[in-house]
Amino acid sequence: MNPSLLDRRWLVLAATLPIIALAALMGSLLPASHLDPLIIENGPFEMTSVGLHLVVGLSALFLWRKGYAIAGLLSLASLLMAAREVDLHKAFTTYGLFKTRLYVDASVPLIEKLLAGAAVLILLGLIVYMAWKARKDVGLLWRERRGAFFGLISLPVYLIVLKEVDGLPRMLRKAGMALSERGTLVSRSIEEVGETFIPALVLIVLMQVVIAARTPRRISR
Repeated sequence: MNPSLLDRRWLVLAATLPIIALAALMGSLLPASHLDPLIIENGPFEMTSVGLHLVVGLSALFLWRKGYAIAGLLSLASLLMAAREVDLHKAFTTYGLFKTRLYVDASVPLIEKLLAGAAVLILLGLIVYMAWKARKDVGLLWRERRGAFFGLISLPVYLIVLKEVDGLPRMLRKAGMALSERGTLVSRSIEEVGETFIPALVLIVLMQVVIAARTPRRISR
């Protein structure tokens, strides 16, 4: 792909639109008997997502070792998302690591609470460390209005949209309404299929980071 196109500020955000459209079409048109096996937990889309997260995460780790500070943050994010997809955050504890109940429920052994708390603190420490190391590079990307900065902003926005779509059926039920079976299928499709493409979006941002580092600095465009 042309480097000048890759460096566009709108690229990551624009790339999310066909992804969501494809996922919505699949949810709207495919029979439930065909779509369900594809988007169930630990199904083909989710497992593909895990594999892609690992590939992108390890690629970002390589770039981090080469001196691209932002790549370290993206690597950590990708590896954590892969771990989440396989439910690693709740595989070894009574409740999920990030569930308050794990730490307040009297039935949970103290040692489990302490180990879980230590794991969470280590993860938070890693995130803060990577973010701190990348702060100057992020600031430079912002001052130069590079595509990578807007890509970094677009990623969490996309994640929030997916989570809101996924939670829509529950919110409507609490409000006394309910989506149709087809509407629920569309919601699930957008969440699961949309998540599968997250690594591709992260990869675009990684390429934008590399392009920004290798091309002349500029203040605006």
